[in-house]
Formats: sequence, structure tokens, C-alpha cells
Amino acid sequence: MHEFSIAESIIQRALVEAEKHHAKRICTLGIRLGRASHIEPESLEFCLRTVAKGTIAENTQVEITPLELTARCRKCGQYFAFQGDESVCPSCKSENLEILTGNEVFLESLEVD
Repeated sequence: MHEFSIAESIIQRALVEAEKHHAKRICTLGIRLGRASHIEPESLEFCLRTVAKGTIAENTQVEITPLELTARCRKCGQYFAFQGDESVCPSCKSENLEILTGNEVFLESLEVD
């Protein structure tokens, strides 16, 4: 399960940022989770909570916000957000697409005390 390594990375980054601000506690972690990342939000949250045990992030509130899948058509240049499972440009119906967003998982915000 690669969610644990992602959770470890996010918690480590949060702890480094919290230390820079002399925080005693991490209250909230704001996570952006790409719809095409193949990670279930509940699984990521479980892993984050497990990795955070024994740290200042142990009882943090986890807020996971989906990141839309967006693309650019390499044929006509159209930018668009995927609305479902389609894999063609809505303008020219080309399948030659460049995925721009939607695969990422990252720490977007951090609230500390």
C-alpha cells in the first residue's frame, strides 16, 4: 500500500513546517487528492493518523479536498476538465491528451497552535 509512504511524506513535511513556526500542535492538515491518484480518501486518512501517532500531529483534523482531473488536447489545444470517464477531447474528439492535474497528492495547508 503506497498510501503509507505518501502519508509519511505529508506528515514529515507538516512537522518541518510546524517546527519552523515553533508550533506545539498541528490542528489541521489540508490535503489535495487528485481524482486520478487511485487513492481512497479514507485509506489516506487512516495512514496519516497512523503515521502521526506520537507526534504533534497525532490528533490533527484531516481535510481532504478532491483535485479535478484536467487535460489539454495536443491536437487542438483545448483545455478541459474531465466530467466522467471519457478520454477524448470534447472539441475535436482526439485521444491525444496531456494530463495536467488530477494525479497529485499534496499538503496544501497547515493550521498550528
